[in-house]
Amino acid sequence: MTDIFGLSTDTISKTLLIGFVVAISIVLIMGLRSRILLKLALRNIPRRPGQTLLIIVGIMLSTVIISASLGTGDTLSYSIKRSAIDNLGEIDLIVTKKMIIAPDSWEFSPSYMSYSEYDNLAEQLKEYQNVDSVAALIAETVAVSNPRTLLTYGRVNLTGWTQSNYFGDSAGYLESTSGKAVDYDELNSNEIIINEPLAEQLDAVKGDTIQLFLKDEIEDLSVIGIVKPEGAGGVEPTIIMSLAHAQQILDVEDQINWVMISNKGDAYEGTELSEEVAKHIRVLLADRSVALNLQSLLAEESIISAISSHDDDLSETQKEEIDLLV
Repeated sequence: MTDIFGLSTDTISKTLLIGFVVAISIVLIMGLRSRILLKLALRNIPRRPGQTLLIIVGIMLSTVIISASLGTGDTLSYSIKRSAIDNLGEIDLIVTKKMIIAPDSWEFSPSYMSYSEYDNLAEQLKEYQNVDSVAALIAETVAVSNPRTLLTYGRVNLTGWTQSNYFGDSAGYLESTSGKAVDYDELNSNEIIINEPLAEQLDAVKGDTIQLFLKDEIEDLSVIGIVKPEGAGGVEPTIIMSLAHAQQILDVEDQINWVMISNKGDAYEGTELSEEVAKHIRVLLADRSVALNLQSLLAEESIISAISSHDDDLSETQKEEIDLLV
């Protein structure tokens, strides 16, 4: 735990230590200067051993309760962070366009953006010191089958990745079950990598042919590797292929629907930069003409008065964004 009630634990511990030293020093000085007061204070300890023991046990019990509550908080916090890191790996930020709802399933998924938009963003971020890696991704849900074992699975994450040449590979890092790094940019058009959860569902091994069901078509793909279920490998059953082949079979040429960003530092340190990096990216992606028009509208007193009349209905985030524009 690094903060308690918004205050740094280092600051709290140092303050309490200084207070303790000052209090003990005052008591010692008073005891040395007035032996009678010291004797009056200490004589009740042997006279009332039951009361003394009760006070000591009470202080010990309160200390245990406070320590246990802080320890429980730390455990829960670590569990949540560990789960997020297992799921996302080095990925700190995800950029998408507006979310759309599939009418047949009511599931949310991001709409597609052109690959050139991703390329422009990567170009603008290459000199930004807080970003370590940027990757483009297509992700859709498909059904698959393993003809060798006659096993099928209906909800598999199909992903196609590519890394920007301006950065490292931490955003889309893959590690095989043997512990070696895997490069998905070297996959051929009919080759795929699967993660351990999907391998278990289909009882699949390296060299198997997996059938991918897409609308009225069946795509045969060869498994060339199995990766650990973390980061780009995904926690749920997942297929990884090259971005170009994913675009081809999904009929979305030159398009993606996710941009993955890894900040400087490891999986824990990078999260500290997320808010700052997100603000920087929002500026890069903003439509400047729309932003200028909105700023000119907010300069009018009538508009400000109308917004102020609904101030109670706005969230804190909306208020902050309006203040920035005004």
